[in-house]
Amino acid sequence: LHAGEMATLNAAGEVAAGGDSSTGMDGASTPAGQVSRLLPQVQIDRASKGLPASLSSPVYWNDDLHSGATGRARIALQDGSLLNLGSNSSLRVLQHDAAAQQTSLDFAIGRIRGQVVKLTRPGAKFEVRTPAGVAGLVGTDFSLWVTRDSTELIVFDGAVRFTPLSNGQAVTVSAGMKLLISSAGTLAGPSPATPKEILTAKELPDVPDPPQRAAGERLKLH
Repeated sequence: LHAGEMATLNAAGEVAAGGDSSTGMDGASTPAGQVSRLLPQVQIDRASKGLPASLSSPVYWNDDLHSGATGRARIALQDGSLLNLGSNSSLRVLQHDAAAQQTSLDFAIGRIRGQVVKLTRPGAKFEVRTPAGVAGLVGTDFSLWVTRDSTELIVFDGAVRFTPLSNGQAVTVSAGMKLLISSAGTLAGPSPATPKEILTAKELPDVPDPPQRAAGERLKLH
């Protein structure tokens, strides 16, 4: 077996089931949510296969989502949280257990906005891992912008507890504030985010509603 794989043996020592650790006994993947809005191109990498995302595409544990230069996607998680993935971005859903309120995401690069439902269960967690550190959220509206040079966190509502990998000293970022972490681990902030910075952080990963046709309007085919 390779890392992340599992197998089940019966009493006779025969292999009864096997596969990735995100799969159940019947081999079905563990669901995390689905794509609720989309601007092509977005790809979902699953079990070494690249699948083009479409509206209502399911998202499972250990799925990798990659957006192109014009691609964006909104992922509706099972607990009601929303993730807006911006263009040229990469996100992996490591875990999302809605009942236990246990969520772990790996955000490698690009822009993402998350609107996270309030955590109420004992030991609940919703964390986003980045190259610079880990963002812990409890009912929060936030954005992350990750580049090769830095990671920027802006909080729109609630608060985020960010723990940098460089020193392990957690920093709390409240609503209207931003935190910048350089690739070397240097922190700037928290400091007030400007209205323009807040607007940009909200708009760039946003996925607009598809245009609606007026009542009685007929679709024209060319």
